[in-house]
Amino acid sequence: MFRGYTLRNRITIFFLMIISTLLIGAIGYVHIKTSIEGGSPTVIDALYWTVVTISTLGYSNNGIYLTSQAGELFSIFMIGMGVFIIFVGIEIGIGPWFEMKMKRIVEKRSPPVPERGHVIVAGLS
Repeated sequence: MFRGYTLRNRITIFFLMIISTLLIGAIGYVHIKTSIEGGSPTVIDALYWTVVTISTLGYSNNGIYLTSQAGELFSIFMIGMGVFIIFVGIEIGIGPWFEMKMKRIVEKRSPPVPERGHVIVAGLS
């Protein structure tokens, strides 16, 4: 998926995905909570709900959760995003190391040629 990208670019993409997911979650939570459920959430409530949801921990019992069907569907979407980010993070973190190990195993190795004391034998038949 990230073949051809440098490690720095991979990590940048990963952090942009995390930040955009946090923003989408917080904005969606505030919108659903205010316009559909009639609540008055704070920014901290929205960020807390987003982090708890994308980390798949579930909601807490201090009243920071969505109860409407739209909220439940949005929660399902955010849980999916959290799982996706976890798997992408694993690929970004372990991918370059694994690729390096596989290249070492697969690449053809020529036997070492000593620099001194060797004779080159060439024949023509």
